[in-house]
Amino acid sequence: MADDDASVERVGKIRYMPSFSEANKRHEISVKNLEEYLRKNVPEIALPLHVDQFTYGQVNSLILIMTDLTQSNPTYFLTDSKKRKYVLRKKPPGKLLSKTAHAIEREYQVLAALAKTDVPTPKVYCLCEDNHVLGTPFYVNPSL
Repeated sequence: MADDDASVERVGKIRYMPSFSEANKRHEISVKNLEEYLRKNVPEIALPLHVDQFTYGQVNSLILIMTDLTQSNPTYFLTDSKKRKYVLRKKPPGKLLSKTAHAIEREYQVLAALAKTDVPTPKVYCLCEDNHVLGTPFYVNPSL
């Protein structure tokens, strides 16, 4: 998508993809904090990053299904300085309905475990459980 695309709204360094609610801008992340974390923990991702955010929908590493009827874990599409693409998934902020809802840690563990099998699975680069980085736990994997 071109940077001058009129259907994309920019807020800071994050682009919000079209057809999404104003309410979801609460999921804005600190690109600076993310880049600092990745610099230390995932050096193969070339900085600086370009960040696009899908604010509604269900996303997994293989399929993107967007719907205005459900709220999923905030999902960001990262492009590094070498034009390689990644997906960042994180828990939403605030109080969750249950302890098992939005289990980013479980998603990461399943993907990491499947990577040791013959099941085609994207590599997961990191699981960050330090809430000081982006406010809630997140993981990063390549965009397929």
